[in-house]
Amino acid sequence: MSDRGALQASQQGQPAKSAPPGPAHTRLSVDEHVVALVWSPQGDALAAAGADGGVYLFDADPRPRLRRICEHARGALNVHFIRGGRHLVSGGQDGEVQVHDCASGALSYKLAVPGQWVEHFTSSADGRLLALAAGRQVRVYEADTLSLVHAFKPLPATVAGLAFAPRGILLAAASYGGVQLLTPSMPYGVRTLAWTGACVSLAWRPDASVIVAGGQDASVQFWRLPKGKHAAMSGYATKVRELAWNGSGRWLASGGGSSVVLWDFKPGPEGHPPRILHSHADCIVGLRWQRRGPLLASVSRDGALLLWRPGRSEFPLESYKLAFVPTTLAWSPDDRLLAIGGDGGQLVVIDMKEIKVKGAEG
Repeated sequence: MSDRGALQASQQGQPAKSAPPGPAHTRLSVDEHVVALVWSPQGDALAAAGADGGVYLFDADPRPRLRRICEHARGALNVHFIRGGRHLVSGGQDGEVQVHDCASGALSYKLAVPGQWVEHFTSSADGRLLALAAGRQVRVYEADTLSLVHAFKPLPATVAGLAFAPRGILLAAASYGGVQLLTPSMPYGVRTLAWTGACVSLAWRPDASVIVAGGQDASVQFWRLPKGKHAAMSGYATKVRELAWNGSGRWLASGGGSSVVLWDFKPGPEGHPPRILHSHADCIVGLRWQRRGPLLASVSRDGALLLWRPGRSEFPLESYKLAFVPTTLAWSPDDRLLAIGGDGGQLVVIDMKEIKVKGAEG
């Protein structure tokens, strides 16, 4: 499954060169547009959702293997690990939620949500609760038993982002009109962080003190908790679907065009200009920080993968040319592996230990 030619590196001002020697990259194909990727909590398995409906699991126990676990009619939309990574949850345009045992691949549970796409999943920090969004409604389940805890009243519009806070069980759901803060243990005490536009993305700061939403109107809205003080950053080229916090919560990276826009939450960002990281020639389609490390990965529609060390340099530490159009990316829990999915079904896993990124140490 290894393919050293899956990726090519290029330095600024220099022609593309071959990727570093050694088995640095694993290249797979799922034969359909990859719409979502997620690593298991232990980092020993990678799940992918395909636009044609397939749900795939790649693991290395006892040897590397790629399995098609199940299928959703009309297309899969998302995948999510629960129960410590022992089970995989998937949702699709067929209005079904399927739960499969990762070891055997056997179906252990199926839930029907008639007439609704099931697009978003999130787990509470302790792994005890699983929330899903289907259309305008958010439902919360016990992860172990999959018994329903509460089905919240429909939001004003289709849910565009769903995330539990990094601590506790506060749940945020974004749609047109702002962000709803939902508490499963107090299901009727819904708090609205109001905004007049449509949210298309959502991200919690690691300490849960700030929640950010990307706007359909090419803006970023954020609220400081617990008071809910609101501020906005505007001037993006397109709607902002790409949001990523670094591990310390100081930096918020955002897309919304061909540049990475960095907001520094140490002095601001109110009253302070952002840092603009140029080098992409096309629209950014994915941004991810390492979970604890200093590297930021960004991919754009033209197949460029850039690795950054924001705060140290405004130029990419390394740039690569993918042999496909990327759609999504994900870092493994230990920050060593970077998985990238593509629109033609390509799936590349890059081992950072084999790539000597200049300046990445320290």
